[in-house]
Amino acid sequence: MSEKQKTINNPMLMGALELLRAENTQDHRNMVMQEILRARFLAPVVVDPPLVANEEGIARAEADRAINFLLLKASDDKGYFMGYTDMEELKRWKGQTPHQVFALKFSDYVHMLLKPDCEVNGVVINPFDHNLVITKDMIRGMLDKSNYSQEM
Repeated sequence: MSEKQKTINNPMLMGALELLRAENTQDHRNMVMQEILRARFLAPVVVDPPLVANEEGIARAEADRAINFLLLKASDDKGYFMGYTDMEELKRWKGQTPHQVFALKFSDYVHMLLKPDCEVNGVVINPFDHNLVITKDMIRGMLDKSNYSQEM
């Protein structure tokens, strides 16, 4: 049984981000975090050899493929994974490298970031609009709170 390709878009998260932009309150920060935990994000990657989609538009990576997540470098030269809420947000990125796109949950970023050998500093959601940065230290703090750790 084949899966249909799903469009990634996160209207509830986008609404919560706009509320947070308008008024930075604890309630709005909590709302954003809850929506981040429910969302799926688009992440630009380079896969070698490149993936080829089947007739339903789905491509699966076998174990022998090298997958490199493209990073956004901050002014202090720290690298961040990118997470886009939809294709419109992804189009704002002017990446030079030909890339493919993976759909990830926030927990996928968390698992990658917390690996002992990971040198990436965090994840940035919609870096060219909302620019919401979530660092490794912030994630560790969230995991210390039971309401977040149960959802990741």
